Amino acid sequence: MTETENSTNTGFSVTRIADHLRNEIILGKYSLGERIKISDIAKKYDSSSMPVREALRILHCERIVRIIPNKGAEVHKIDVDYVRDIYDVRAVLEAHQSEIACMKMNLKAYEQLENTQAKVVEAVKNDDHAALMTENEAFHQQIGALGGNSESSRIIKQNQNTITMLRNHVGFQPGRLNDIIQEHERLMDALFKHDVSMAAAVARHHVASARDDILQCIREFEQ
Repeated sequence: MTETENSTNTGFSVTRIADHLRNEIILGKYSLGERIKISDIAKKYDSSSMPVREALRILHCERIVRIIPNKGAEVHKIDVDYVRDIYDVRAVLEAHQSEIACMKMNLKAYEQLENTQAKVVEAVKNDDHAALMTENEAFHQQIGALGGNSESSRIIKQNQNTITMLRNHVGFQPGRLNDIIQEHERLMDALFKHDVSMAAAVARHHVASARDDILQCIREFEQ
């Protein structure tokens, strides 16, 4: 059992503290840049300060929080350059995943994508951003699973946490949600036709569109 899996004497394990705190930050229960007091977290999870410090180190490595020497920790503030870097990396990884998925696509996998896409459409119809983020992530995870590269999926998942956290604060531009539906449908069409070059091109465009949208949302949020 690793250190982060060990339970504290009275409270949550390091891993569980990190998981709970990560989820609360991603859901927007903390403001961007908000200070995180170790004593408050320790009290909340019936723990000592050491497991909380270890949990914060995990989230620091994930860029969810920032540890400032001699000052403590805070929720990571918006870093436009980092957001742009995330999407640049994601464009390469998702294009590659789409190429591989295109060659492996079968009827069962396509039907699973259709089912998830229907949930995306329903979330957009209901203007339910939380459900949209969940189903959109599931849609891309299904394509990634066909691609079969666990490391690229891990990187995308970690970066998605940052994206979801930001989206819960800055939202979407008008019309972006319907664009997501249309971009998914074009990607599904390319996958169904086993058109490798088109699948990669659509995936790159999809990521670029998401990048441009969130950067515009950030600019408006900071005004």
